[in-house]
Amino acid sequence: MELMVRDMGQLTHIECSVKRAKWTQVLEVLKLSPTQQEQLMANRKEHLNKLRKVYQERQELNMQVGVCSPLKAVRG
Repeated sequence: MELMVRDMGQLTHIECSVKRAKWTQVLEVLKLSPTQQEQLMANRKEHLNKLRKVYQERQELNMQVGVCSPLKAVRG
């Protein structure tokens, strides 16, 4: 959820490395095989890419609404 509500541009290198460290700990706790670890991380990467795409589309739609909104024209 955090990724969905935060501005993607706000992610810093430090935050990314902290998240990477947390995921490394998760993999250790789950005791997955190397193949399972690779698959989990590939699925996570795909999921994050989809979230980014949804976020970008939502931003584009918000911009369109802001430009075309009749309420904006009425308000001023």
